[in-house]
Amino acid sequence: MKRGQSRCPLRVIVSNEGKIDQRLKIFQSNVSPIIIFSTKRMPRKYQRTLEKRATLHLGNSKHVDLAGMLETLRKSYKVRTVACEGGPTLFRSLLEQGLVDRLNLTIAPFMFGGAKAPTLTGLNAKFLPASVHCSLSDMRTIGDECFLTYRIKHQKRRRK
Repeated sequence: MKRGQSRCPLRVIVSNEGKIDQRLKIFQSNVSPIIIFSTKRMPRKYQRTLEKRATLHLGNSKHVDLAGMLETLRKSYKVRTVACEGGPTLFRSLLEQGLVDRLNLTIAPFMFGGAKAPTLTGLNAKFLPASVHCSLSDMRTIGDECFLTYRIKHQKRRRK
């Protein structure tokens, strides 16, 4: 707030199909505006319901243009930092497009998993098309949890 920012950040939802349940917890409070990026595949009934609760940005392609979304957030909403709390599909897409510069991981003393347990970037049988290199920039422990921050090392693309 001292920096002129709102107490609560914008809340952004990304969904290719746009079938977003209006009963989700995010819609139960008005602490900050909600922006939804989806496609025109979003069913009309969802559009009518959600436009009362959020600002909709609907693209023409099959998938949300993630680079375009970040540009819209920067230009139209003055957003400079984005925290992605999405699942592995969104994170993987952002990584594949070189749109992630930092990764925050929490190691907690709980174990779960199995052959079909999801990983950070999807199911364990589907590898990323290329390795993503990181460097550890911070590590803290609080109680039994360890908080790690990695900087993503973007590979320079070779010109053809």
